[in-house]
Amino acid sequence: MRCFTGHKVQNRSGFTLMEVLVAMAVMAIALIGFFTLFSQTVALEESAKFNTIAPMLAQEKMAQLRSGVFGDSYGLSGESLAYPGYSWSISVEDVADNILSGDATEGLKKVDVTVALNGGERSYSLRSYEWLPK
Repeated sequence: MRCFTGHKVQNRSGFTLMEVLVAMAVMAIALIGFFTLFSQTVALEESAKFNTIAPMLAQEKMAQLRSGVFGDSYGLSGESLAYPGYSWSISVEDVADNILSGDATEGLKKVDVTVALNGGERSYSLRSYEWLPK
């Protein structure tokens, strides 16, 4: 009969439970950081897209107003066909000036063009003072 007291088994392969838990914790921290970075990148991309399209659309509508495309009707709004989800509105008000009177302010208008995304989720406004025909 053989007795194996005092000898350690030398050839153990594999990982201990503690090593597995530490590896999983490191991977979880790395994945959380990756997904946070990914979501911020998507949000920044959407913001950059809006900050490119909205000013361009507002300037386009301002140019159409200046060129007389809308005629005499100034209180306009609509949806953009080229950019789904974007809507625009134009507000035109007479400028009453106490300093300048008479013909100097005749036809001077305050023009506000507002572009909104998804019904007002985000908005961009462009204001200009224009001499527009009556």
